[in-house]
Amino acid sequence: GDTIVAQAGQFYTAGFETVSTTMSFTLYEICLQRDIQDRIRSEIKDSLIKYGELTYEGIQEMKYLNMAVC
Repeated sequence: GDTIVAQAGQFYTAGFETVSTTMSFTLYEICLQRDIQDRIRSEIKDSLIKYGELTYEGIQEMKYLNMAVC
C-alpha cells in the first residue's frame, strides 16, 4: 500500500517538475524576444475583438501562440 502511494507521488512530482521547468524556460525565451511578444499580443487582441473574451475557439485559432509555446 505505502509503496504504491510513494510511487504515485514520485510520478506526479517528476511530471510536474519537468513541465514547470519547460514552461519557465519557454516563457523566459519569449520575454527575450520582443517581436515574438508583439505577434502573440496581436493574436490575443484579434481574438478578443472577434469573440469579446478569451474563448476556447479563440485560443485554438492562435496559431503563432501555439507555435511559440508548444
